[in-house]
Amino acid sequence: MYRNFLFGGLVQCENCSSKMTSCFTNKRTGKKLKRYYYYRCTSTLRQDWQTCPVKQISAERLENFCLENLERISIDKNYIENLVFRLNNDFQSGCRAGYELPEVCSKFSFENISNTLKFFLVRLKKSKGIERNFFAKRFLSKILYSLETIKIHFALRGSAASFEHTIWLRG
Repeated sequence: MYRNFLFGGLVQCENCSSKMTSCFTNKRTGKKLKRYYYYRCTSTLRQDWQTCPVKQISAERLENFCLENLERISIDKNYIENLVFRLNNDFQSGCRAGYELPEVCSKFSFENISNTLKFFLVRLKKSKGIERNFFAKRFLSKILYSLETIKIHFALRGSAASFEHTIWLRG
């Protein structure tokens, strides 16, 4: 059984800065063989399993968790408005003349981020196989994974702008 990894080539271990590669393992229970898919920190492949505390994450768990969170924030008006404010203030800290951001300095807008998220999620649901991975790579620049957080780096269509969404993992 072959599996297309949605985030193949995008996941990076935040702990040691190594790429996380797509891999699988087979486990036999009785006469049945089951395949489990993972994103695995490459430092554990190059050196030793104990090299990095992150080790690996279930591909299905990571992909579903990220998509569910992106779906949730795509309809959360307050979250997107706060994100836009924070991004514009971080991005244009030298352009501001006080607390309010002049219109010409605003690189991010509610509509741009909201529409990008919605478009990304709708098209991703319609895509199949390797096309899903290629499509994800058009919108995502990287995903930083640690035991505490997942940071999704989005690149906005039609611009050099990008933003990050952090998902805090609870033990």
